[in-house]
Formats: sequence, structure tokens, C-alpha cells
Amino acid sequence: MNAVRQALRQLRAHPWFNLLVIVLLACGIAANTTMFSFVRGVLLKPLPYPQSGELVLLRKQAVGDAARLPGGGAMVIDKEWLAWRDAAPPAFRAFAAYRSGSATLKLTESAHNVSVTRVTADFFNLLGQQPARGRLLQPSDLVPGATPVAVLSHAFWQSRFGGDEAVLGSVLRLDDEAVTVVGILPAAFKFIEPAQLWLPLVVHEAASSGGDSGEHEIVITMLSALARLQPDASLEAAQAQLEQASDRMWSTFGDGGPEGAPSLRDMLAPLRGGPAQAIALQEYLAGDLRSTLWLLFGAVGLVLLIGCVNLANLQLARAATRRHELAVRVALGASRRQLAADLLAETTLPALLGGALGLLLSYWGIQLVGTWMADQLPDLLEIGIDGCVATFTLLLAVGTGIGFGLAPVWQIRRLDASSALHSAGRTGTGAPTPARWRHTCIALEVALALALAANAGLLLRSFNALRAVDLGFHTADVLTLQLPTDTTLRPEQAMHLPPEVLDQIHSRARDLRNRYLDVLSQVQGVSVASIANRAPLDDFNLMFMSDIEGYEPDLLAPPAPLTATAIDATYLDAVGMDLIEGRNFTTADGVGAPPVALVNEAFVRQYFPGQSVVGRRLASPDSTQAELATIVGVVGDTRRSALDSSPQAHVYFPFAQWSQTRLTALLRVTGDPDVIAAGVIEALRRFDATKPYDQPVVLESRLNATMGPRRLLMGLLSGFAAVAIILAALGILGVMGYAVTQRTHEFGVRMALGADPRRILTQVLGSTGLAIGVGLLAGLALTFATTRLISALLFGVGQNDPTVLATACLVLGAVALLAALGPAWRAARLNPVDALRAD
Repeated sequence: MNAVRQALRQLRAHPWFNLLVIVLLACGIAANTTMFSFVRGVLLKPLPYPQSGELVLLRKQAVGDAARLPGGGAMVIDKEWLAWRDAAPPAFRAFAAYRSGSATLKLTESAHNVSVTRVTADFFNLLGQQPARGRLLQPSDLVPGATPVAVLSHAFWQSRFGGDEAVLGSVLRLDDEAVTVVGILPAAFKFIEPAQLWLPLVVHEAASSGGDSGEHEIVITMLSALARLQPDASLEAAQAQLEQASDRMWSTFGDGGPEGAPSLRDMLAPLRGGPAQAIALQEYLAGDLRSTLWLLFGAVGLVLLIGCVNLANLQLARAATRRHELAVRVALGASRRQLAADLLAETTLPALLGGALGLLLSYWGIQLVGTWMADQLPDLLEIGIDGCVATFTLLLAVGTGIGFGLAPVWQIRRLDASSALHSAGRTGTGAPTPARWRHTCIALEVALALALAANAGLLLRSFNALRAVDLGFHTADVLTLQLPTDTTLRPEQAMHLPPEVLDQIHSRARDLRNRYLDVLSQVQGVSVASIANRAPLDDFNLMFMSDIEGYEPDLLAPPAPLTATAIDATYLDAVGMDLIEGRNFTTADGVGAPPVALVNEAFVRQYFPGQSVVGRRLASPDSTQAELATIVGVVGDTRRSALDSSPQAHVYFPFAQWSQTRLTALLRVTGDPDVIAAGVIEALRRFDATKPYDQPVVLESRLNATMGPRRLLMGLLSGFAAVAIILAALGILGVMGYAVTQRTHEFGVRMALGADPRRILTQVLGSTGLAIGVGLLAGLALTFATTRLISALLFGVGQNDPTVLATACLVLGAVALLAALGPAWRAARLNPVDALRAD
């Protein structure tokens, strides 16, 4: 208690000094608490499901570039999921699958786009959920011919239907299907991909058949797979059992089929992937955020450490000026242990107040960073201040208080009461702080600041290199929007429809596309209008295997699947793609005309390097198209998803010859995109006011969204590095200023005896420059160790890029020397008479 009372007296006696300490610590602790709350929420806190540690996501390890695969390699084919479920491996308690998308909800006088997730019967049981109203999905809902049903999310029930329970049993029109509402989910239920409506996902047993039908038709549905492990099951055992089931499934595919055509096993081989993986759901959700969060958490820790070094210097300076006071207390009988307790209490009390203020500031910090990271954080993760975060803040405050208070405590052991009392009669400044300690602090601050600055510089240069990548298409002047259609045809539906019904659906899609194109072409500011099934930078394009005329595949290494897009004759002009060889599509490439195709340069490199492919033929993904399509042109490569991945082989087919029910408008504009976007929506509403229309977006904004995680990491780390450099400069300024003040008498005597002011300046700067140099060398060593942590995030720059390291050293060295120049200049301009008189 005596130590606490002494700390309170010192707090009142030096309010401004302690206010500075409190504010500095509050900022550092707030930053650390903010980042820890994200580390806890994303990496450490259990998911909001019963026994969430048993939940795993199932996938096949990607072979090669994961960006080529649906969902970045996190999805599996329906055949494999059925094989896993039917095998009932003993390490698993349950299996479920889901697939997210969107649909048009048609109400009496309006229509709205809604997010939809289709799930298998065991999905909600696997997650341990019970309905808030009605019931959830059950196996009978997935039987072919069953009445289509839907479960509403609680938020959608409240916002769209006002919480009216009469919605249970009502029929909603979703796309061209009538669905009956049977249940409402709890308000607390959240999932990886939030949905407004939950519908049954029917995975047809026919999809698991290994026999070849002789029709040379492959229909594959990609699913996201979940499972719940047995309580005592290991991931290794679970993965081994999945792999055994996969091996049995793949071995059942026959080698039959049309003469000369590859077997089903060969055609699906590229989708087989590597070994099966069972990944803890929480680990999967963390994804790339894991390394990002730990990196940022370490960065704010270094910033706080620099702040503590500065505060240690301030406390050491105060202890030096209080040397006489401490000597008097020793002479009066105070023990050194008691003095140490008092000094630690004096530093811990402001640290606790700084921790309390920091906890308050972190509340806004969490909201701010959460806004920046909104696109990378799944909604089901709960980020906030709880008991664990508050405990972390308390421990951090106590730790920092003790940490920067150890320096003056360490000096007590060397306190000589008699000499301190004797020297105090001659000078009021107390014994000087050892130069070794000052130089060590300077070197430490410079080293830590250099590590942060160098890593931020590498990320900045990497970001600029990635931003300069040639995408192969324009982004700044191209608007894109998803157009509503009357029919959304899913693969599992298409494979069970008669050919004449498919023809009718495709005919309606072509007609609607043509009418949309007429409307959009008339909008003022639209120079080129095009409609395709997908736009550049879409997450995923249709994948298919194809017979390519004249190409003999390596049987030991089957080629990767192709991706395809349905486009029209104006597509290349709309998005600014280059035609390298041959011709573009024309209006003559329509229904009934000989099938044609365009391929990109990556296709040429992969299949016919150094040769012309114009005139060669390949099979279309349209199973109703019996005739091979002739390649009529080669277009430039585009980077369609991951900007740091290599362009992949891609094929373009005329929309009229490969109709799709998904319609995406691509509009080349001249003028203000926002104004033109408003005109587009106005024209579409005049065309059909009953359909829902998304707001058109510029492709540039889509590109910026893909760069969001890198931009966030670069921005935050750059901000931390800037703060670290400022703190290091202030620390050097304070340390050197105090050192010059302590040595005022020495400098006065030397100048009175004829010392050259220039020599005084050189000596002060020289000793400081040596410490800065040592700090830079130590900082380089620390940088070499830490850049390994961000090597996976770098593009177009090495982790030890000499330009970045040299620039960081020069900037930090210059800032540090400038900070030391002020006190050194003051020492050189001392008036020896004033200095000696003051003494």
C-alpha cells in the first residue's frame, strides 16, 4: 500500500509527464488490443456451433494452380462427395454439402435478387441447429418429385415479412419455381456464406454412377463439403479413410464410351486433385487471414516495444534527476527493495490507466479495422471485446508498466548514497545516464523500426508490381452487371430435361439476351454493349474436358480442364481484348451455322506451342452439339481471377451456339461511369419494371476488391512502420537532448579551454551515428528473418530486395541523424560562460 500511495503522489506531482506516458501507452495498447481481438475472433475463439472443433471442411488438395479450380480448390465433384457419404467412414459422424448462389424472388408487384444456399438433408443437424419457427429441411424434401420447400433466415423473415408467422406455409415464387416456406432459422444462426433462403440440394444418385452411358456426356456439379468427426477421431485417420473411398470410386469408372473418345476416368482426372483433406472449419475460415493477422499483431507489438524503450529512457532520465531524493531515502533507512517497489508502482499505475484508456480506444479501433476487413471476414466470426480480450489488455498494461520501469530499478543497485548526496550539492542534474545504455536504446529503436519499414516497403513494391500486371482487358471504362432472367438452369436440372425442353429454354435465353442488348446499346454514354455468360474477374468459369483435334495427351499427365465463356461478336471491343490471329465472331456465327470458337494464347502454348491453331477443331461443352467447333481466331491472354497466377487455357464460344441462362452485361462507356450506370438502370426499368436489377459496377472496383487483402496488409503495416519511425526519431531526439543537458558542464569546460564547436558537433553526432549504424545492421538481420513471413505475399520482388532494403536504411538513417542533429547543434552552440555559471 505504501508503494501505491507513493505512486499516487508522484502522479499528482508530475501530471503532464504522466499524461504523456498514459497517452503513449493508450495508443500502443489500443493497437495491440485491437489486433488481438481479431486474432482471437478469427483464430482462437470457437465457432458458434455445438462442439465446433469436430467440424471440418472436405476438399481435394489442389494440383498445380488452385486458382484454376472452382472455389480456389475448396470444392469437390458430386461423385466424390457421394462416395464419401455412402462409404460411411468410421472417423465421421455425418456428412453434408452446400452450394451458394442467387435467385429472383417474385412478389406481387416487384421482384428482388436474394441470396440462396442449397443444402443437403443433414446440413442443419450437422451444425446442431433447431428451427425458431416451423421445421428445417428433412430427407423427404430431397426425394425427386417432392414439393419444393424453403427455410428463411431470421433476418430475411424480419426485413421482408415483418416477422409475420403467417409466412409459414405460404408459397413464394423463386425464379420459375414455386417453393413453400416450412421454417425459419434462429436469429443467432450464422454461416460462412450468409443466405436469405435455404433450399434443398438434390445430389442425384445418377451422378455417382461409374458406367459410361454411351452418349459421351459428362455432367458434374461442384459442391462445398462439410463433415463432423467422431470426438476421438484424428484428422490423419479421417483423411486416410476419405482417400480409400475416393480410390474405390475412381476405380469404378469404365473405359467404355464412343470409339476413340477418352474414358470418363480420363476426362475427370484433372478434377481428381491430390490427396483428400479434412481441414478444421475454423482453420479454413481463417485462410490467408491467419498469416496476415499474426503479422500485423507482431507489427503492433514492435511499435509498442519501441514506445516502451522511449518510456524507459524517460523514466531513466527522471530517475537520474531524482538520484538525490533516492539517496536521502536510503540514508534514512529505506531498503533498495522498497525503492524498487515504489519505482515499479510509479510506472505500473500510469500503465494501468493507459490500459484502461487503450481498452476504450480499441472499441473504435475494432470497428474501424472491421470495416476495412469486412470483405475478408466471414459473418459468423464474432469480433469484439470480451473477458479474454480485457484480460489480455490488463496483462499487457501491467507488463509494459513493469517493462519500462525496470531500467530505473536496475540503476538502484548501483546507487551510492554518499556520492549521490555529495554530487548533488554541486549539480542538480544528478549522475549522468551511462552512454552505453543510451546507445543501446537508440540501436534497438532503429533496428525495430527498420524491420517494419523494410517489410512495409516490400509489400508496397509488390502491390505496385501486381497493380501493373497487364490484365489483358480494360477495367476503368467497363461497366458490368448481372441481368435477371426468366430461367436459371442448374446442371443437375439440365441433365434430366428432355432435349426439346432444353431447346426451348435456350431459345428464350437467346431472345431475352437480344432484347437486353437492344436496350443497353441505346443508353447514352455506352459506346459498345455486349452480353456474355460471365465477366472477367468472376470467381469461377465453367470447366470442361474437350477432344482437341490433332492433340495427343500425355496419358501419364492428363491436361488440365479448359474454362469457357459464351460471348458475342462485340465482346472483344467491349472489354478491350486483342485479336492476335484469325477473325472475331460475327453475326453469321449463329444458330444452325457451323460451330466456331476462339482460344487464347495460353491454349496455344499448352496444346500446340509454336504452331497455328486456326482451323483446328475441338469439342464444345454443349452436350447437344455433336459437331466439333472450328477455331477461327486467337485472342490475348487475360488474368481472370488471381492476378498473381499464370493465364490459363480458355475457350470462347458464340452465345448463339452455346446458349446460357446466366446473362452478364459488359458495357464500354465514355463519360462518368456513375451517371451512365444510373442511365442503364433507368433504361432497364423502362424495359421491364418487374425484374430486379443490380447496380452496375466498374470492373476497376471489382479489381480493387480482389486486391483488398493485400492493400489492407500493406496499408496497416505501412502505417505501423511510419509510427515506428516517428517514435524512433522522437526517442533519439529525447535521449540526445537529455544527454546534452547532462553534459552541459563538460561541454562548457571544454569550450572554455578552446575546444572547437565543430569538434563538439562531430563528436556528439559521431557517437550517435555509430549507434544508428549498429541499429541498422541489427535491423537488417532482423529484416532477413522476418521477410520470410511475408514471402508468400510478395509478387515481382524478392524477399531481400536490395533496392527496398537500401531505401529503408537510407530513409531511417537520415531521419535518425536529423533527430540527433538538433541536440548536437545545441551542444556546439553553447556559451561556455552561461554553461559554467549555470553549474
